[in-house]
Amino acid sequence: MADAHLRFCPDKRNANKGTQRGHKIIEQSIRQRGAGRSGLAAKDGTMIAGNQTLEEMQALGITIKPVHTTGNEWVVVVRDDIEPGSKQAMLMGLEDNRASEVGLDFDASVIAALSQEVDLVHLWTDDELKKLTSGKPVLDFLEDDAPLSLLPKIPAAEQDRVPLSIVLNTYEARQWQEYKESIGENDDKRALLKLLETIQ
Repeated sequence: MADAHLRFCPDKRNANKGTQRGHKIIEQSIRQRGAGRSGLAAKDGTMIAGNQTLEEMQALGITIKPVHTTGNEWVVVVRDDIEPGSKQAMLMGLEDNRASEVGLDFDASVIAALSQEVDLVHLWTDDELKKLTSGKPVLDFLEDDAPLSLLPKIPAAEQDRVPLSIVLNTYEARQWQEYKESIGENDDKRALLKLLETIQ
C-alpha cells in the first residue's frame, strides 16, 4: 500500500485502555520536546504498539512518517537536534518510561477474549490471568489479607488517634486510584472507609 493512502488508526482491540495521566505526560513531552519514540503498525496502518501516542500525535498535528520493514530491521528514531546526556535526552527517556508505567490500564474483557484466541502464558501466569480477567471490584491487596475479623480490636479510648500507613506497589496504587475514581472519592481515608463498609 502506498504511503499516500496509508491512514494510521488505533487498534479497536487494544488491551490497554490508557489513562488520563499517561496521556498528559505524552502530550507534554511532545509539546515541549517533539516526537521521540517510534510506533508499530500493521501493513494497513492499524496500530500494534503506540496507540496512546498516536492519539496525541494526531491531536497535536504531528506528521507521521512511515518506515516499512518486514521485521528484519530495527527502526531507531535519531534526533539530530538532541545531544547525548543532555537534559532533553534524560527527560525524554524518563517521560517515555513514566508514561508507559502510569498509562497502562488493561481492559479485562479484551484480555479475556484474547486469551481464548492466543496463548498468553509467556505474559501472565495462570493465577495472574485469572486475577486480571476476574473483574473483581475489591483490591487484590485487601482480598488476599486476613479477614477483618482476625485483625486486632482497637480500644475505644484510642479510636480517635490510630495512625494507619499502607505501602502500595505500582500495580496496587493504580488499583486504588481506579477504585477511588469508581466511587467518586479522592480522599484516601473516606475511600478506605467506604471500601471497608462493602466488605464487612
